[in-house]
Amino acid sequence: MPMTQRLAEILAEMVMASLDAKERRAPRVERCSGCPYGSETIGSSGDPASPIAIVGEAPGQTEVRQGRPFVGPAGTTLRRAIEEASLGEFDPFITNSVSCLPNPVTPRVEAINACRGRLMRELEAYPRTVVVAVGGTALRALTETRSPRILEARAGPPIKVHGWLVVPTVHPAWVRRDPHEREKLLIGDLWRARGLLDAGHLRTRLQPGAPDLAPGDADATPAPPESRPLTRSSLGGESKVTSVSLESGPKNPKTMPARTSSRRADQPRYRGRRSRSAFGVASVPDPVGNLQVLLPGDAVLEVSLAEAEIRALSSRPKTEGFEAIGSLLLRAESIASSRIEGIELSQRSFALALLEPEASDTSKSVMGNVRAMQEAILIGSSDRQLTTADITSIHRSLLLGTDQSEIAGHVRTVQNWIGGRLSSPLDAEFVPPPPAQVPALLDDLVAFVNREDLPAVVQAAIAHAQFETIHPFSDGNGRVGRCLIQVVLRRRGLAPTLIPPVSLVLAANPKAYIRGLTDYRQGAIAAWCSSFAIACRVASQKSDSLADQIAALIGDWRGRAGSPRKGSAGSKLIELLTHEPIVSVSMAHAAIGGSAEAVRLALNSFTERGIVRQITARRYARAWAADELFEIMNEYERSFRT
Repeated sequence: MPMTQRLAEILAEMVMASLDAKERRAPRVERCSGCPYGSETIGSSGDPASPIAIVGEAPGQTEVRQGRPFVGPAGTTLRRAIEEASLGEFDPFITNSVSCLPNPVTPRVEAINACRGRLMRELEAYPRTVVVAVGGTALRALTETRSPRILEARAGPPIKVHGWLVVPTVHPAWVRRDPHEREKLLIGDLWRARGLLDAGHLRTRLQPGAPDLAPGDADATPAPPESRPLTRSSLGGESKVTSVSLESGPKNPKTMPARTSSRRADQPRYRGRRSRSAFGVASVPDPVGNLQVLLPGDAVLEVSLAEAEIRALSSRPKTEGFEAIGSLLLRAESIASSRIEGIELSQRSFALALLEPEASDTSKSVMGNVRAMQEAILIGSSDRQLTTADITSIHRSLLLGTDQSEIAGHVRTVQNWIGGRLSSPLDAEFVPPPPAQVPALLDDLVAFVNREDLPAVVQAAIAHAQFETIHPFSDGNGRVGRCLIQVVLRRRGLAPTLIPPVSLVLAANPKAYIRGLTDYRQGAIAAWCSSFAIACRVASQKSDSLADQIAALIGDWRGRAGSPRKGSAGSKLIELLTHEPIVSVSMAHAAIGGSAEAVRLALNSFTERGIVRQITARRYARAWAADELFEIMNEYERSFRT
C-alpha cells in the first residue's frame, strides 16, 4: 500500500475519532448575559446520563481551545484517579461550575451565581446518585453557601443537595504540586464516591424490588416491610430454630449423649441459670449456603462506605514502606485477635520474643496467630475455591508449636461451650452445635464463602459470625474465625494488598463485639452487618493514616542516616527495621546479606544518629530497637480505644 494512502487512512481515522468524541460532548453553553467575563464557553464530557457527575471549577486555556473540561495536565491527573477508583466503567459526566475562562484564575462569586442555573440544568437532566465537587469553587456552586475549606469538607459526611450525595474532593491541580503525598487523597475520595454509587446497586441486590438508594437514606432510611428487625424466618420463609438438649448423667459433660429437638423461634432461648431445667441448649444455626440477605438502607450505606474505605487503603500508591505497612498491619491484626481471647502481648514484647531462643507460651500463641493470618492471606490470594481443608490448615498453623499442638487442624469430636463452669454447660453463655453436625455445617459455610453474589463485607460478616456459632474446633475458634474475615476480603479482591485490621476495632469494645455475635444468632443479621461494616471502615481509615506516618518516619530515618545508597547495608537495614523493629547482628545479617561487620557498623551508626537504641548490655547477642516505630504503633493501637 502506498505510504500516502496509508497516511490518508490514518488521518481519516483520527478525524472520525474526533467527531465521535464531539458527538458525545454536550453542546457549548450559550454566552451568558449575567456572566461578568463574557469569554468563550466550553461544554462538558462523558456520558450525560451517567449516575455520577464530576464538577470542576472553571476551564483553562487548554480546555477553551479543545472545548471540553479537564483535558490539560490537571485532567490527566483526574482521569488517572478515575481509573484507579474503578469509575471508568460509569463514564462520569464531567462539567464545570463556571463554563468560561475566568480572569482572575479563581472565579468570582458573580460568575458562580451566573452559571449556577446552567450547571443545575446539566446535572438534573438525568437521574444521578453522586456528584463529586472538585475544589472549593465547585462545592460552593453546588451548596450555594460559602462552604468550609475543601480539606475540612472532605473529612465530613457526604452533603445532600437536590437529591444527590455530594462528595467534596481536592482539585487535581493542587494534587500535581505534590503528587506523592496528595494523589491518594483524590483517589480515596473517588473510591468513597464509588462506594456511594454502589449503594443503590447493593440495595437492589440486598433488597429485591426495593427502589434505588435515595440520598435521604443516608441517615433516615424509611424502612420497607422487610426492614423490621430481621429474623431467620424473614430471610427465607418459615424457619425453626434447632436446639439440642444436653442430658444430665455422665460425669464428663463433654461426652454426654445428645438428643435433638426443635422449638419455635418465639420460645425463649437458654439463658444460663434462668433456664436451668433445660440443662443446656446447643444452638444449631440455619444453613447459609443459599441465604438470601435483606438489609435496610442504612445498613447498605454502611457496607458500601466500608468497601470504599477498604479499597482506598489497598489502592495507596506503592511508595517506599508500602510492604512494611502490610507486615505491620498483619502483625497488629494478629496481636489484637489474640488479645480478644485474653492473650496479651505488646508489639515490643512480640518483636523481642522473635529473638529469644525459648519463647514463652504467650509469645508462641501470638506467633501462631501471625502464622495463621499469613496462611489465611495465602489462601485468600489463591485462584481457587475455599475448602474445609483450608480452614483446618489455618487452625493447624495457629496451634502448631504451642501446648495445644495435639488438636491442631482437627475438627472437634466432643461437645464444647463458652462461659460457665468447666465441668458442665449448665451455666454456659453459649453452647455450639453437637459434634455430629459440625462437618455438614462447615461444608455449608464453605459453600457460602465461595459465593460471588454478595458484597464482600456482608459475606465476611456473616461468614465470621456463622463460624463462631459453629465453633468447629476444641479451641482457637475466635482467632481462626477472624482469619476467615481476611480470607473473604482477599478472595473477593476487596483487600488485595493491605488488610484492614478489624480485630483492633473489635478488641477495643469486646462487649459490643460479643453482643453483635449474639444478635446474629438471634436473627438480627442487619444489625451485625452494619456494626461489622463500621469496624471495617474505622480500621481502614486509621490504617491509612498510619501508612502516612510510617512513610514519613522512613524518610526521616534516611535523612538522619545520610541518605545511604540503594543496596547498601544502611539502606537495607532501614527497610528491615520497618518489618522487624528489634534486630540483632546475626538476624539482620541473615535477612539483608552482605558482611556481618557491615551490619554491625550500620547498627552502631544508627545508634549514634538516634534511629535505633541498644536494648541489651551483653557483649554477644546484642539487640537494637527502633523505639520511634514502636511509639507510632502504640499510638495507633491506642487510637482505637479512644
